[in-house]
Amino acid sequence: MEFDRDIAYASVTATSPATLCPGTPSAAVSFAVVLTHAADNLDAVLLDSTSQQEVADAVCDAVPADATNKNWAVSCTGAPVGGSYVVSVVATSARGCTYDLGADASAVATVSAYDYTLNAGADISTFTCIGGGLGKATITVQATGLSGAAFSAVAQGASCTQTAAPGVVFECTGLPAGSTEVFVTAIKSGCTLSDSVIVTVDVQPCCYTRTIGYWSTHGEEMKPWLAAAPIKLWGRSFSVDGMTASTTAKKCSSDSPDALRVLCVPGQKACSAAQLARQCIGALVNERITAKCGNADNCFATANIDRARLNACCGESGPAPSGTVGQACINDVNAFNQDKSAIGNTCAASELPQGGPGVTQKVCNDYSTAFSKATATQFCEQGFCSTSPTGVWGHRRLLDA
Repeated sequence: MEFDRDIAYASVTATSPATLCPGTPSAAVSFAVVLTHAADNLDAVLLDSTSQQEVADAVCDAVPADATNKNWAVSCTGAPVGGSYVVSVVATSARGCTYDLGADASAVATVSAYDYTLNAGADISTFTCIGGGLGKATITVQATGLSGAAFSAVAQGASCTQTAAPGVVFECTGLPAGSTEVFVTAIKSGCTLSDSVIVTVDVQPCCYTRTIGYWSTHGEEMKPWLAAAPIKLWGRSFSVDGMTASTTAKKCSSDSPDALRVLCVPGQKACSAAQLARQCIGALVNERITAKCGNADNCFATANIDRARLNACCGESGPAPSGTVGQACINDVNAFNQDKSAIGNTCAASELPQGGPGVTQKVCNDYSTAFSKATATQFCEQGFCSTSPTGVWGHRRLLDA
């Protein structure tokens, strides 16, 4: 009588899958099973290597790897990500005898995924100024494990560009009014991650500004904006009563400050503080109109300078900024004063500056002509007055000293 030879493991080798992309729930693991004697059939079950419990929903298939029926290839699908697994085998001989070989604890297959995360951030609400074109938004992406990844952001009808800022930051421009979905994508190690953020753009009032060239020829249009309260600049107070239509020279020591005369003096004849004074008078009037007819917060959020910068250059207390600081202020305040008309419906059209130059232009022309005759010995005293080397006060160039 011939008996079966006992079937046992000669060896078991586990093969783990490549690291998976985030979001992949499971993968297939495989085992190369070598038996001591031939088997007619092999039944395999996937077990958790720690608990030794059968893995639910995993399915194993065993096929001979060659004609000896000693070498078997076992493949098990449905192994969840984050686990480690062994295979338990029951072999059946040609005579129908079964051999429960159990699991070889040394042959462990693991299933892992890249720890990548991508979050486009919370939805964004922003605004664009009336008449100022389309909206823009800054999207700061939260990314984990994605150093070296290729990032992109796409929005229909808009343009998004990754900035040089630390982390992953996109500036999206050309966003229309309403809601736009921006899709952010990262590609690394063959994995593609995507997320999106909704950007809602509202059209709102912002700045109302006019240049100093405008104000110097429309001085009468400043009067309503000085009527409620004087404008204060570097320790001087400019009231509506101080504005005249006269070309008569004023004394530094006695006459009241005149906002119009500040604007009349041509920049090329003024020292830096005087040039800045012209810009500041215009800017402070523009700020008052913006506060009533536009939206000051929006204005400074979109302008080249914020409110703190304007106050630093055109503050109520003196002295005036000078040197390179003063020149930087001239550039910044001049840029702020460029024409903008992003107003809402809080002001009637009649309240806004309008009409032609009127008498102001003639006054400015006459005053500028007189100013142009200032002698070479006159110089600016804190940008306000001219005097002579002997210390005698001359006629005022700009502001009251």
